[in-house]
Amino acid sequence: MSLGWLTESTLLPKRPREIEDVGKATLVNMRAALYQSETAARQPESAQAALQAQARRSRQRRADPLAAGSNRGVGERDASSAAQERADEARAAEAMARKVALYEALSSGEPPDEKAAAHASSVVDFELKRLRGGDAQSEGQELERLAWEEAARREVADGRARDAEGGARRSHEAMAQETGAARASATDQRAKRQRALEERPGRSRYGYGSSHHYTYQ
Repeated sequence: MSLGWLTESTLLPKRPREIEDVGKATLVNMRAALYQSETAARQPESAQAALQAQARRSRQRRADPLAAGSNRGVGERDASSAAQERADEARAAEAMARKVALYEALSSGEPPDEKAAAHASSVVDFELKRLRGGDAQSEGQELERLAWEEAARREVADGRARDAEGGARRSHEAMAQETGAARASATDQRAKRQRALEERPGRSRYGYGSSHHYTYQ
């Protein structure tokens, strides 16, 4: 006996209900997203990461349209800061190179030039260290080298701090000078107006003209 008819549905299929306010453009976007997902699934992980990053950037641009433009002042300040950092790093590298060259010259017994010798202010007796000899000399030289490198770093850091402090002080002094000049100009203008009022013809101290005469009965 066959009971296959029990597994069949007696309900008739209904007509699919249309979703309101959904046009063909939405369907196109959905199909594009589906195609992108299927393509990413077939590609290696690097390509998937690139597609995900591109999708994130697109979402961010749509979410914040004002961020698409760039602030010219911020960009200029960032460029100036980057240039200043590169200049500071170059000065630090140059100072470190001078320190290392001077140290190697002194440790090997070569006479350094006058400018380097005047800048060094070294308190290490290399002649005595060479006379003593031994492994302690190489260890001491390594410690001395590290100390010189640390001194160079401190010198560069102190120079940056002095430059920043000097810039702030100059800015404060310039602002104070501008404020003082503005106050002096305002005081001068008030004095000129007062003199002009006092020197006006036909005006007495109490504001009455000289042609007015009063008689008392």
